[in-house]
Amino acid sequence: MSETVYALYACFKATRGFRDLDPDDAAQEVENLIKEWDGAVTVRGVYSTVGFRADTDLMLWFVGPTPDAVQDALVAFRRTRAGRELDLVWTFMGVVKPAEFTPDHAPAFVKGEAPRRYLCAYPFVRTPEWYLLPSDERASLLREHGEAGREFPEVLANTTSARRTSWIGSWTASAGSARRRPAGSPRWRSRS
Repeated sequence: MSETVYALYACFKATRGFRDLDPDDAAQEVENLIKEWDGAVTVRGVYSTVGFRADTDLMLWFVGPTPDAVQDALVAFRRTRAGRELDLVWTFMGVVKPAEFTPDHAPAFVKGEAPRRYLCAYPFVRTPEWYLLPSDERASLLREHGEAGREFPEVLANTTSARRTSWIGSWTASAGSARRRPAGSPRWRSRS
């Protein structure tokens, strides 16, 4: 992997007004917006978080070549009728660069693997303290982390990372699990 890729995970809570939207009109507006991005930004997944977290209803996963591109996509989405009726409650932007210790390691979404039905997102923020650890200790910790997942080959690693900065903030709580909407199902459904 030679190019840098950015991923933005945005979680929303539906307002009361969201339930009043015409689902077909709202879905069409969002679909038209996604078509306008014409490959500049990809919507990797639209996931329902209902039943997994009480504070969110929907997670969007954007992938793009720059932080500006994925941020602009989120801003544009929030200007749609559906986006105006969803409160943004959690967001994380991660970057994919060539791996520090295993250059051939790349997230499944960068390798072209199809998204799965479920997604578990948790921030792995590399703090300044992380970079003060000796190289061999960092390598050992990452190896241990990766080996723990080998027990579950059905789970794809889609690791993105970010350094902690004042604008990202300090996220320690997990975004939790989410369920991807099945192919062919409406992207937006009003919930009673």
